[in-house]
Amino acid sequence: MADEVSNKQVLLKHYVTGFPKESDMEIRNTTIKLKLPEGSSGAILVKNLYLSCDPYMRSRMGKTEGSYVGSFTPGSPMTGFGVARVLDSTHPNFNKGDLLWGMIGWEEYSIIPATQGLFKIQHTDVPLSYYTGILGMPGITAYGGFYELCSPKKGDRVFISAASGAVGQLVGQFAKLLGCYVVGSAGSKEKSWDQFCTTVKHFIHVLYLHYLLPVNSSTEFPCLTGHLKVDLLKNKFGFDEAFNYKEEQDLDAALKGCFPEGIDIYFENVGGKMLDAVLMNMRLHGRIAVCGMISQYNLEQTEGVHNLLCLIPKRIRMEGFLAFDFYHLYPKFLDMVLPQIKEAKVVYVEDIVEGLENAPSALIGLFSGLLFHNCSSLPRFPIAGMCFPWKSFVLTLIYAHFIEFHVKVKPTILFSFLMVALAFKIYVFRSVFLEGKRMAEEVRNRQVILKNYVSGIPNENAMDMKIGTINLRLPNDSSGELLVKNLYLSCDPYMVTRMRELQGGLVEAFTQFTLGSPIVGFGVSRVEDSTHPNFNKGDLVWGMTGWEEYSIISSPETFLKIEHTDVPLSYYTGILGMPGITAYAGFHEVCLPKKGERVFVSSASGAVGQLVGQFAKLLGCKVVGSAGSKEKVDLLKNKFAFDEAFNYKEEEDFDAALKRYCPEGIDIYFDNVGGKMLDAAIVNMRQHGRIALCGMISQYNLKKSEGVHNLLCLTTKRVRMEGFVVADYYHLYPKFLEMVLPLIKQGRMVYVDDIIEGLENAPSALVGLYSGSNLGKPVVAVSHD
Repeated sequence: MADEVSNKQVLLKHYVTGFPKESDMEIRNTTIKLKLPEGSSGAILVKNLYLSCDPYMRSRMGKTEGSYVGSFTPGSPMTGFGVARVLDSTHPNFNKGDLLWGMIGWEEYSIIPATQGLFKIQHTDVPLSYYTGILGMPGITAYGGFYELCSPKKGDRVFISAASGAVGQLVGQFAKLLGCYVVGSAGSKEKSWDQFCTTVKHFIHVLYLHYLLPVNSSTEFPCLTGHLKVDLLKNKFGFDEAFNYKEEQDLDAALKGCFPEGIDIYFENVGGKMLDAVLMNMRLHGRIAVCGMISQYNLEQTEGVHNLLCLIPKRIRMEGFLAFDFYHLYPKFLDMVLPQIKEAKVVYVEDIVEGLENAPSALIGLFSGLLFHNCSSLPRFPIAGMCFPWKSFVLTLIYAHFIEFHVKVKPTILFSFLMVALAFKIYVFRSVFLEGKRMAEEVRNRQVILKNYVSGIPNENAMDMKIGTINLRLPNDSSGELLVKNLYLSCDPYMVTRMRELQGGLVEAFTQFTLGSPIVGFGVSRVEDSTHPNFNKGDLVWGMTGWEEYSIISSPETFLKIEHTDVPLSYYTGILGMPGITAYAGFHEVCLPKKGERVFVSSASGAVGQLVGQFAKLLGCKVVGSAGSKEKVDLLKNKFAFDEAFNYKEEEDFDAALKRYCPEGIDIYFDNVGGKMLDAAIVNMRQHGRIALCGMISQYNLKKSEGVHNLLCLTTKRVRMEGFVVADYYHLYPKFLEMVLPLIKQGRMVYVDDIIEGLENAPSALVGLYSGSNLGKPVVAVSHD
């Protein structure tokens, strides 16, 4: 007969909404036999030594659906990460006496029927409580999130929110070891580290006296408790700078003060307003690891994040993750971290809360900021509370030969004569021929200029038609320039952002149009004159040109020659131009698609969307698209062969619409819209889904972008969301043409553009793009010459 002992448990009484309270939990006293039941197989019975309280547990206290881990069951013990000792085992990999860490119950003893995700503790020359923190889930979280997701480099500028937490303090130290500049935010500032330690020591003395334990004034304590600390980050963990976010009225200004050159890596633990401010301060090709969003866990409606548009022009990768995804790296992690702990190159601070009966208050303290870092129990007690997660001469020679043999002059005289003759020939050539060419015809040059910056929906009044003149030859001192005649101009959604007076983080990402000067966009042109070695008169090109009849291109390096003229030239504003390479790169390079995946494309009948859908179908994916009219929906299904399509204007609930058309979820979302559609798509993403942020047309005409509320799903579903710009993929253009041209000629890819005749109609064509009046890609035909 096995011993039967008391087994104290912490139960969830009921599902929680809003801020959790101790009264949402209760202590239950029950009994358990210290022997596994007969017939059990592959199970273990453990005595729990340390329990970890982590921010993610709040979501499990509510009724959740579709999460990576289910809700707690009311009336049953809560579960979390902890350290335990095996008392009995019918599993071949675990023996009595083994120490382990992993997911265990909030109780004194637990029977664990499934041992996946449990790790044996081999190294006991460090505090066991460390396996709830630096050597446990928070440690592998910090290691995997920073090294694997953020791809850090020496000299990167790193910002960590909730930086004094169990994960944040480690991320900061890993970054410092790599040679990064590190800044953290926390929730309080103690007067000094020494005073803080004195306060903590006094508290622990009281704690020890309360339990009648021996202690003396020289005792060193492994645990700390108190408020989150700015001084701790700088004085204990070696951060370069830190600030108390509670003292900052303007988080954007605070970040600019710490990062005048911007942020390369943001390790996100907070969400909400902090994330919004960080987005404005990210550098090009920045990386955001979404570890958690503790500021949002207790809100019935999460705060909206308004600055996601910054992800696109800054080419930011934002990716959620879970520790489970990096468990295979645990041995490698230990090989790195254990020596650093023993050499004191990495330090760790944890809070110890004594006794299972105090676990509810420890967990609540995590969300109120009363706890410091990672909490676990003192060795003398059976259970404890919490882990708080951080790129002519030939003619001259003939002439000289004649003089030498027929005139018979001396060589030196001959040489002088030749030089004078050569100089004379060059002079005559330049004067008669080149200068003659420069005295070229001057012609009319109509231009569409920006008259004033716009706010809200653009209208034709913001633009004006200006008539000037231009010389059809480049100036005499021109070097490396082109003079082109514009044939087709492209109307693209992003252009409205350049029509605004830009502020904040978008200033460095976009170049606003200059008032009184021609609008600029992609187009197809013919070279009329060139002083650039790579271009000749008559060449057809596509690239960024002015909204005018003729343009002088001072930096034509990004212009691409048109070699294939057996397709309509207008295609080089669309399927064979910027939209084409955008769709190709965004889908194949950013989304990394696989056959059979479920793909959703918003604004799917647009210049880019119609191509993404066809690329996906060619790969064997299931494709759903949204558009803004019945005609466009019919086009998607009948012309572009989408599997399904819907008119978003007829849908009151985007989430319900996506569940209806994508019942198994979405693997790839190609976002051209942003706002509410993005919010709904995030909720419907499958695990390890990918979101390519190409554009956010629904947000371009708003003074303040709509907030996106469901970003926490990035973490739980391990979704990668990445903004991109076509210029980063121009090197793939030859490969793209090799793929697409045959498909066009074989009729396996089709394209619809909407041709508007005449430069005078360009303003209305551009404005029509934002009202959805176009059917296909809007293109302005300036000249058919």
